[in-house]
Amino acid sequence: TCFMIQAYKNYLNNQLLPLLVALCAFSIPLKTGVFSVFVGLLIITWAISGEYRDKFQRIADNRVAVAAILFFLVFTIGLLYGDVAWQDRLPGYMKYHKLLYIPIVISVIRTDRHRRWAMNAFLIACLVVMLLSYMELLSVIPFHDSGQGFIVTKNRITHNILMAFATFMMMHRAYAASGSYRYVWSTLVL
Repeated sequence: TCFMIQAYKNYLNNQLLPLLVALCAFSIPLKTGVFSVFVGLLIITWAISGEYRDKFQRIADNRVAVAAILFFLVFTIGLLYGDVAWQDRLPGYMKYHKLLYIPIVISVIRTDRHRRWAMNAFLIACLVVMLLSYMELLSVIPFHDSGQGFIVTKNRITHNILMAFATFMMMHRAYAASGSYRYVWSTLVL
């Protein structure tokens, strides 16, 4: 039984959790409900997968993870004072719980391969969203003007931030690539 439990934990930590991180990365540019499902599965799997000593050590060793936790704690302390009613404080506060996803992801992604999975998943989703957006612009697919422009999944501010970040990632890849890959990434940037 100890061998089976360890094999189960290995599967969760080395295969399922990195896959869930990649699915979360893929779902970021999509509808919020899709992301919520995948991040819920990620948190539940992270909680039952064990190896907490290793996970917490990776979090403690990473300045970004520590900064996210500290910022969330400072925000929590700030929530405790003020003259705004609690029902008005909590919705804003609940937006910042997403900072705690950062240490979870950092504790899960241990290899370059898993990191590439997540980054590629995010880029693929952004490219699909961008393609659909251009298809709306060119009237290939129906467009309903909601005052947001040719936006497929989120509002225009979020859409533009995600597209800018995806473009930055593709520029970085174009710079680091060689041969025909450099042309592919450069074309995608344009």
